[in-house]
Amino acid sequence: MFQRMRENLVLDPIPIKPAGKSAAEPTAAPVISPQKSNSSEVEEQRKKLREEREKSRQKELEETVPETEEVKLQREKTFLEDAQYDYTDGLKDALEKGVNIEVQDEEGNTALIIAAEFGNKKAVGILLKLKCKKNVKNKKRETALYRASAGNFHDVVRSLLKAKVKVDSYDKERRTPLMIASMMGYGDIADELIKGGADVNHMDKTKKTALVLAAYSGFVGPATSLLDAGSFVDSPDQFGWTPLMLAAYNNQGEMTRLLLDRGANPAIVSSRGKTAFDLATEAGAAGALEELKKGAGKAVIKPLKVSKKEQEEEEEPKEKKEKKAKKKDADAGGEKEEKKEKKEKKLKKKGSPETDRNAFLSFLLCWSANPLTCLGIK
Repeated sequence: MFQRMRENLVLDPIPIKPAGKSAAEPTAAPVISPQKSNSSEVEEQRKKLREEREKSRQKELEETVPETEEVKLQREKTFLEDAQYDYTDGLKDALEKGVNIEVQDEEGNTALIIAAEFGNKKAVGILLKLKCKKNVKNKKRETALYRASAGNFHDVVRSLLKAKVKVDSYDKERRTPLMIASMMGYGDIADELIKGGADVNHMDKTKKTALVLAAYSGFVGPATSLLDAGSFVDSPDQFGWTPLMLAAYNNQGEMTRLLLDRGANPAIVSSRGKTAFDLATEAGAAGALEELKKGAGKAVIKPLKVSKKEQEEEEEPKEKKEKKAKKKDADAGGEKEEKKEKKEKKLKKKGSPETDRNAFLSFLLCWSANPLTCLGIK
């Protein structure tokens, strides 16, 4: 029987340890060989299996098989195998005989996930037409779109997106189909997913974005598409590593140049206090170092926006600034003296408590002696 082959996705190819620990030695970009449905060997094998299934199917049609539990389980197993090698007649027959379209294998894969994983456009089309659930996840939390993206099956991805599947559904590591396609260098798949509304700044559990994964592996095509779609060029992961740092560390010269041209800041430091230049030097990344040296003039952290007045004040000569400062101090001192004088005048005008008391006693004496005179009447 046709053996099902699944590629081993390298979900965390970036050899970085937390701050305080030394980073692991740089390694080559992950090499992943997904199952190719268009290879002559696989196609020949599928053709033989389809022929065998057709003979088996004809035999079933001629014979009346009692509906036992064992027959039911075998029919479900055959249904999933038909999805695997794109035998659409078998799929239709199984469904007519009551097989649940959402039946899953031991890994939690439905017929749609299996068909998508193997790039079986016809099977995917039949299943979607028969209204199967489009966003079911297997035990690894992978959807049909995720598996098709990982396998680089452009037609299947397009069909699924046309059927309005969830484009940003993620796996156990919180990685989306776009992140997987970017990490593997599948530019056409990444473009299709971005067109379908994928979030270019979605982060996985370690705060890596699709651009971070593409930058590390050196896949300029997907990285360019991500940047064009608004991906944050300096978005750091949980260790403070930006796409530029990862590209430089792994000696991805072309990627380093692309990121610098798109405004990546080489002066940013990681949680270990290292810049992209420091990391490239540690890794002995000659190609990346050369690109960083060319972009050395850009190694200045962009200042915050300032007003025109503040900019003019900043550009004034030192002597003029000192003169202005002295004048300001003098004006401040003058204001203090003026306030003091005003206060004293006010007190004199109003009179102190002692003066007021003496004036009142004099008035009483005057009044007791001659009230009329005291009032100014002669």
